[in-house]
Amino acid sequence: MNKIATIFICFIFSTIQFFAAVDTISVSDEMNERFIGSRVSVFTDSTGSMSVLDVLDKSFTENTTSVVSFDPSQNAQWIKFNLKNELNSSEVIIEVDYPILDYIALYEETDGKVRMIGKKGEEFSFDQRGNEYPSFLFKVNIPKGETKTYFIRAKSGEVINLPVFVGGNDDMMSTLTTRSLIYGIYAGVMLVMFFYNFFIYLTTRIRSYLYYVLYIAMVGLVQATLNGYTFRLFWPDSPEVAQHSLFVINALTALFSIIFFFEFVSIKRISKPLYYIVIGSGSIYLIELVLVFSGNFNDAYSVMNIAALLLALSMLISAIYAAFKKSRTAIYFSIAWGFFLTSVIIFVLKDSGVLEYNLFTANVLEYGSGLETIMLAFGLADYINVLRKQNEIAQKEALEVSKENERLIKRQNIVLEQKVQERTKELSLTNSELNEALDELKEAQTQLVEQEKMASLGQLTAGIAHEINNPINFVTANINPLKRDIEDIIEVFEKYQSIKNGDDFELKIDEINELIEELEVDYLKDEINSLLRGIDEGARRTAEIVRGLKVFSRAEEQDIKKVDLLEGLESTITLLNSTIKNEVEVERDFENIPKVECYAGKINQVFMNILSNAVQAVKEDKSRSEPGKIRLKSYSKDEDVYIQFIDNGPGIDQEVINKVFEPFFTTKPVGEGTGLGLSITRSIIQKHNGEIKVENNKDRGVTFTIKLPKYQVTDDK
Repeated sequence: MNKIATIFICFIFSTIQFFAAVDTISVSDEMNERFIGSRVSVFTDSTGSMSVLDVLDKSFTENTTSVVSFDPSQNAQWIKFNLKNELNSSEVIIEVDYPILDYIALYEETDGKVRMIGKKGEEFSFDQRGNEYPSFLFKVNIPKGETKTYFIRAKSGEVINLPVFVGGNDDMMSTLTTRSLIYGIYAGVMLVMFFYNFFIYLTTRIRSYLYYVLYIAMVGLVQATLNGYTFRLFWPDSPEVAQHSLFVINALTALFSIIFFFEFVSIKRISKPLYYIVIGSGSIYLIELVLVFSGNFNDAYSVMNIAALLLALSMLISAIYAAFKKSRTAIYFSIAWGFFLTSVIIFVLKDSGVLEYNLFTANVLEYGSGLETIMLAFGLADYINVLRKQNEIAQKEALEVSKENERLIKRQNIVLEQKVQERTKELSLTNSELNEALDELKEAQTQLVEQEKMASLGQLTAGIAHEINNPINFVTANINPLKRDIEDIIEVFEKYQSIKNGDDFELKIDEINELIEELEVDYLKDEINSLLRGIDEGARRTAEIVRGLKVFSRAEEQDIKKVDLLEGLESTITLLNSTIKNEVEVERDFENIPKVECYAGKINQVFMNILSNAVQAVKEDKSRSEPGKIRLKSYSKDEDVYIQFIDNGPGIDQEVINKVFEPFFTTKPVGEGTGLGLSITRSIIQKHNGEIKVENNKDRGVTFTIKLPKYQVTDDK
């Protein structure tokens, strides 16, 4: 009973295997169909790692479409078919016409033994294909009349299409030559359009032609990539570039198609919402690029297809909408885009098995993109013609307007000449009056400047007189007491001289001692020393004032000299001592600074103007609780020297601070100032190629900052 059951099960299994067996394909010179897609069986390896030995006993499913097609995935796809050789030659060619597969391998099974015929794809260099044709060609040896089983394993990051052809060497070479000729014609058309329109761009400099040329280049590169020519011609030894090229070139094609579409159709002017929809659709390509450069080719391919669909539809809808808005360029674009989309639809239907696989359907994308390119060229030509007509109309209108303007100008010239003559007389009279007024102003300005100088000189003279008078008075006051003390000393000295030989020496000495006690000679010595020190101090102080005055009033100010600015500043402080007195504390914060090339006398005048103003402001400020203080600071930076005058006076109103250097501007009561001091100060600093600025301090008071270059640029330097 068990034997019967076993025999029955074996019979059922054999029957199933018989009906599941792959159809045997006869290869002969007379075969009508060399395309065998509908006569193979398929198997999907979901692990992606099975070897040919692993799939030998797997159940293959019969394929019903003309092209074996699989969606992008990590799976490995297998197809199986039997070939019987009825050719006169034992050499049979198996071709897979899908050049962008990442990996494809052919295995041959003979008498239960399996061997690899070859492996190819974009994972390997182009040289491994063994021929110059972009498609995958495998030569197998089948003795005449015998049958062999073949397995094809394919993996790819993109969609997997396996259009499989078989035939003899001569027939296959004829097919390949025809296919290459068709692509060569297409490439020639695209190159002609590229260079022709590029020449037009160089001639006209119209941006639309530049964007069109770039778009043509990208469309041509996409088709060259799909047909395997970019891998063969541009990067045959760079498999990684080949695997990324389709994605990158597609993204660039989308970019330039959008740029050309915007320039050609001007959709932003017609409809901003559609403009942003097109931009949004094209932005999806950024996701595709991120995915592909992170190695996720399957998802990148899916995103690329979605982006292409959305972008194509959004541009077509936008073009149709613009066409209804009377845009001539949009009509051409709609027709051209329609050609291309129609070719895409036919190509997809061919891959789905709805349409037959033949030379037309296999190359329909080239036909569609070629027609699109030609139609867009017609559109550009029409666009240029429209622009030319508009330009001619505009030039004609401009010429008429120009002639009318010329007539108006001639009439106006006559009237203007009369008015010019009248105005010339009036202007001559006015000019004469203005010259007189200008001379008077110059004279007044000269007088005011001299007045300011005299006022400063008077202030300086009064200060010097007061400063010199004090030590001189000290000297004169000490002379009379000193004279009396010296007379007393002389009297004692004469007593000593009056001693003669024979006199009572002891008696004379006693008289002298009594005189010494009476005159208090010890006190006289101390008093004389004190009086001499006072006279010495007065003389020293007088010499110091004279030396400061000499430094301040440099006689050689007509020449630029290297000057110690701190010495000039000290002389200014010395001359202002009578004004400063004990009411203002002058604090010195001096760094060692180099000598500066300048007009010494004029720089000292600057110091005098700023310092005297600061002293006056601090002394007149009654709202201050702390003692009055002026801080003088010096430092150098790079090629410049800085002097700062920092006081704790009342400060300057913000509305006034920008006017302090203007001529004749003053906040003093009438009669107390000309308003020229700071104006002259600024002109002196500017003459030295320096800068002066004033700013209020954070707490109170102001800071004047003078910046002077170390060296002056003159004609002899």
